[in-house]
Formats: sequence, structure tokens, C-alpha cells
Amino acid sequence: MISRKIKQFFDDLLFDFMEAVLKNNRLENALGLRELIRRGDVVFESGVFRFEHRISNNVAKEIEALGGKFSRALKGYKIDIKKIPPVLQQAIAEVKINNADKVKKIQAYLDNLQDTKQFALDRLKFDDEVIKIGADLDRQFKEVTKPVLEIAPKMTEFQKSEIAKNYTNNLEYYIRKWTDQEIVKLREDIQPLVMAGYRTDSLEKIISRHKGVSERKAKFLARQETRLLVAEYTKNRMKQAGISRFRWRTVLDGRERPEHKALNGQIFAFDELPIIDARTGEKGMPGQAFNCRCWAEAVIDWTLLNNDKTDVNGCLHGDDGKFKSKTAHKSVVNLSKEEYNHVVHELNNNLTKKEFKWKRTTRYIGNYGYDVIINDFNDYKIVDKWSIENADN
Repeated sequence: MISRKIKQFFDDLLFDFMEAVLKNNRLENALGLRELIRRGDVVFESGVFRFEHRISNNVAKEIEALGGKFSRALKGYKIDIKKIPPVLQQAIAEVKINNADKVKKIQAYLDNLQDTKQFALDRLKFDDEVIKIGADLDRQFKEVTKPVLEIAPKMTEFQKSEIAKNYTNNLEYYIRKWTDQEIVKLREDIQPLVMAGYRTDSLEKIISRHKGVSERKAKFLARQETRLLVAEYTKNRMKQAGISRFRWRTVLDGRERPEHKALNGQIFAFDELPIIDARTGEKGMPGQAFNCRCWAEAVIDWTLLNNDKTDVNGCLHGDDGKFKSKTAHKSVVNLSKEEYNHVVHELNNNLTKKEFKWKRTTRYIGNYGYDVIINDFNDYKIVDKWSIENADN
């Protein structure tokens, strides 16, 4: 998953080193109060022994034997530091020195992180994920357009690579931006520990909290950018297939934006997109706004498009049921929908590079000849058609 890859990037860059530093020199066995102090499980601060987890009765008795009195208000054992024996005071001092060293190492790592961040970003690629998403969208598109398109045109490799590049660039931009902000926040959160006696238990909480934030951010970025990818891919796919309009669909579960709820069910042209953010006036596709869960549904029935008799290929229906051209790049002779799709399919698969260069060709398909002006792949103007059988006679 994309979110897992982003989270792994954050963990590798921001947290793995800090966690390794904190785990260093930890004792694995806790045989008494001294060992618990050295482990960091028991902390002496402001005249109070405090502990994160429940301690054994033996350790509690050991503290009480030194004169410690448990206080619910202080959540620990209050004791006069003069009553603490030298061996425990030495352990407390060792912990402070060790913790100070760990905090300083982490601070130095964060200070130098800007130099190593770009190298990690350069290795972060999403090509395989984009290819998989594109393949899934292709299958969905073919299913949706099957009733009106015999052969769904394929996107060019250049179009696919551009969409993939934009996806990776967008993700990299937001990952870099968030990483920079997170480095600053980590520094700000760790700095007070210097004045508070270098408590590593506090440092562990800070790292844990930031890791939780990074995981949520990874999921958000993956979800948001994937929605943008789907919106852009859908737009290009539909336009290439000759579908010029889409119906806005919204998830109506009470969490939708009011303006997107109002757009639900309305039909729009790709060249006349609706406003998706009333505050900024931004126009765009379903799924393009931050955290938007809407999607575009191809309009495949011409009776749904206002009151004009237009099909998804941009052709007008004549009274005889034939298709007549509405846009310049389509057929200017009367063709049925099936015949038009068949001719386009033949041209897409059989035109030579020279023919593309010449921009015009004559093709014999079945019992007919076609005079074709070539604008681009899947974009042809059929200017004449004749029967080969009649010509032979």
C-alpha cells in the first residue's frame, strides 16, 4: 500500500535512529530499585520516586525502608534525598548523564537531517503503485463504457508516464513539506527536556506521539493523492474516448461538503468544470478537493444530456438513426455508431507513421472505402465514404 510506503519513509528518516538511541544500554533484568532506576522504570524527580508501571511489593518495601511515603497526589513515594543511599544516588546521576547523552545525540541527528533527507526522497518512488492503480481504473472504465464503445481506446505511454510523474512529484512535495515541519516540531518538543533533567520516559512519549501523527499523515497523503490521480486519470480516459461530459456523484453520508452535495447528480462538461471550493472559487473534478470522496460517472446515454440529441462520441442523431457530426474531429458523413467505432479501431491499430505524418489517408475496410483526415491517435475526421462494390460496377 502507498500509505505503508510513506509511513516507512517517515519511520526510517525520523524515528528509527531515535528509538535505537533510547534502547541502547537498557538492562533487561530488574532485580531491585537500583536496576529499575538505571532502566528508567523508576524515576527520582523533585524529591519523589515515580514509576510508569506497577512495581513489585519488594521494590515498594525497599523504598519504604528508606523512609519513602506513598502520596496519591504526587503519584509516587516522597522521600528526603538525604535518606537515599550513595549507591542509589549514583544510579540516579548515571541515568541523568546517560539520558542527557541520548537527548543530545537525537538533537544532533535532527540538526543534520536536512542533509540526508533529499537522498531518502530521491529513493522514494511510486511507479509500481501507479501502474496497478491505472490497470484497475482501465478495467473499471472498460466495464462502464462497454455499452457504447466496442473498443475502448488506450492511453498512450506518454500520457501514463505524465500522470505517474505528476503523482510522484505531488506526493514528494507534500512529504518533504510535512517532514520539514515535523523536524521543527520534534526539536521544539525535545528542547524542554534539557531543562527538565533529560527524562527519557518523556522522550519516548514524544516519539510515540509523533509516530502516531506520521502514520495518520501517511494515510491521508496516500488517500488524497490517489483520489487526485483517479480524478485526472478518469478525465483523460473519458476525453480520449470521446466522452465530453460526466455526472457528479457524491457519498451522501452526512459528512459531505454542502456544495458537493448540491453538485450530486448534475452533469458537467470537462471544459466547463464546476466550483469545488466556494471559499476560493476553485474549479475542478470530483475527488480533486482535499479529502473529497466524490467521483465522476461517465454520461453514456445521450437522452440524459439536456435536450439535444447528442451521443457520447459528440455526434448528433439524425431522423434516420444515423450519426451526424457535431464536432470537427469526428465523422462528417453519416455513420452508425457501430461503424464509426469499427473504423476508429481499424485506424488506431493499422495506421503507419508515414500516414500520421501525411495527416491524410484512404482506407478500405470491409465493403467500403474511407477518406480520412488524421488529427491524432483516436482523433479522425472521416470526410468521405463509398461502396467498393458499386465502384467495381
